Amino acid sequence: VVTAMRRLEDSTVVQEQACAALWNLSVNCSNDNAIAKEGGIKAVVSAMRQNEGSAGVQKVACEALRSLACRNDGNRIAIARSGGIKAIVSAMRRHEHVSGVQEQACAALCNLAADDDNRIAIANEGGIKAVVTAMRR
Repeated sequence: VVTAMRRLEDSTVVQEQACAALWNLSVNCSNDNAIAKEGGIKAVVSAMRQNEGSAGVQKVACEALRSLACRNDGNRIAIARSGGIKAIVSAMRRHEHVSGVQEQACAALCNLAADDDNRIAIANEGGIKAVVTAMRR
């Protein structure tokens, strides 16, 4: 999946489907570390950057990051280091009227906030304001 994401980085359809596949795979806890080890976190964040205008990519990418951050301290740190927090907050700003993006982005930030350093990074990136704005809609 990650190889396809790298090879076909210009295909929005491939990126969306690949993020969805990683999300589905990450539901099984035993896959979390393998996904990270194979570059899945970086690939998801890259897909978000490359496809900022696609609400579909942003939603499933947030789902994947949410799941990868759910039970895994190392993945929380890796997501932050890969620029995932910034990408999530950017998705919330760009797709402020897309409820699926807002819901999944809030859930991803919630899971990432289990790490002390990530809480600071979320605040610094404007994540608190983005969450409050989403709640008001």
